[in-house]
Amino acid sequence: MDTMETDALPVRLPGAQAETLMWARVEDIEQAALDQLRNISRLPWVEGVRVMPDVHLGKGATVGSVVAMRNAVSPAAVGVDIGCGMQAVRTSLTTADLPDDLRSLRFAVEKAIPVGFAAHKSAPDVNRLKLNHGRFAGWDRFWGRFGELHDNVQDRERKAKQQMGSLGGGNHFIELTSDENDQVWLMLHSGSRNIGMLTGLSRRVATTKKEASAEAEGHACCPRRDRQGPRWSGTPRPRRGRRKHHPTVGPAAS
Repeated sequence: MDTMETDALPVRLPGAQAETLMWARVEDIEQAALDQLRNISRLPWVEGVRVMPDVHLGKGATVGSVVAMRNAVSPAAVGVDIGCGMQAVRTSLTTADLPDDLRSLRFAVEKAIPVGFAAHKSAPDVNRLKLNHGRFAGWDRFWGRFGELHDNVQDRERKAKQQMGSLGGGNHFIELTSDENDQVWLMLHSGSRNIGMLTGLSRRVATTKKEASAEAEGHACCPRRDRQGPRWSGTPRPRRGRRKHHPTVGPAAS
């Protein structure tokens, strides 16, 4: 496989208006994604774009891109899985503790962790999971601010609680892995689940209706001075939800 020396990165994207630096070669990126990146770089609010090695064409915003904007926000760039992220937790196990056949372990994890559209029958008991103290404390305060979210999700609080400690679908995963010392780790990739999706979609639709520019098609923006701009300040709430959500998956998986 042909590789590129890391000291040759990043490279600038030719034809971009705002500075667009890429940790990938131009010839390795599909033309549609390059065109999309150039269009994003020409939006008046964009001050810079950074492109990661996993870049590919997305719905509006290019997947694997980071967009710096001033006095505006792009719902497509934020995405619908608001706060999606990863976490790795080192366990007390080593690879020698694992069975040769890991299928039973996988089945046990799938039994404990709902995947896809599934959710727990009731909200996980954070006290039983020892997640209501220290840096994990504040659950009552967290749920007490659910009303700050978009009107579109106000009837979903019960479902949001049931989805705590679930995985979701798409490219979300739970991985059992090991390090150079044979220590076993749990790696998790998940997000804000249905609440983040509904929040992102409602913001995106409201914004797209106001943006008719062909060049900005698919990645319309709300200026901060616009009514929709300040309302986007509520979107960190699903991100905080993901921060509460991740610790509830780990104990169940382990």
